[in-house]
Amino acid sequence: MLLKNKFFMETNEKYKIIEDSFLHYCGYLATDLDYQIEISKDDFSQPLYHQAIKINLLNKKIDRKIAFMYQPFNGGEYTIFHIKNIKDHDSIFIHSYLRLNNEGITFPWKDFRGMGDAPGNTFEEKVNNYFSFVSELLCGNLRDVVEGRDWIELPTDWESIGR
Repeated sequence: MLLKNKFFMETNEKYKIIEDSFLHYCGYLATDLDYQIEISKDDFSQPLYHQAIKINLLNKKIDRKIAFMYQPFNGGEYTIFHIKNIKDHDSIFIHSYLRLNNEGITFPWKDFRGMGDAPGNTFEEKVNNYFSFVSELLCGNLRDVVEGRDWIELPTDWESIGR
């Protein structure tokens, strides 16, 4: 039981770091572009694979949803970040975008899907570097998509799904 409580405490601390960093680096989307922020943290009474922090930015006027999920598991992590075109039920998964359309993007670490690969010595440094990169991407290459003026059709990257 002590080990389980320690895990929950560490996970809560990680969720707080993620939430704070996300709001610091990506909160401008709410103030500047009229996105609504929704943050949910799953109930720790659920099995481990159901525990996650989910942060959604929603703008119904332009049919866009920016979704982030972080889920710890067995000493590892699973991270998803995508932009959804609500009306057309289509998504741009950022890791697929980076694999398939990365001209002019300097990507600072191996695999975007995991914050653990981001540069930094502590979890907080890794998270800050992750969201700093995301913010630059959303303000730069993906700005027209985020502002609802454009959409990028990407082929489904079946090779990277589930990794």
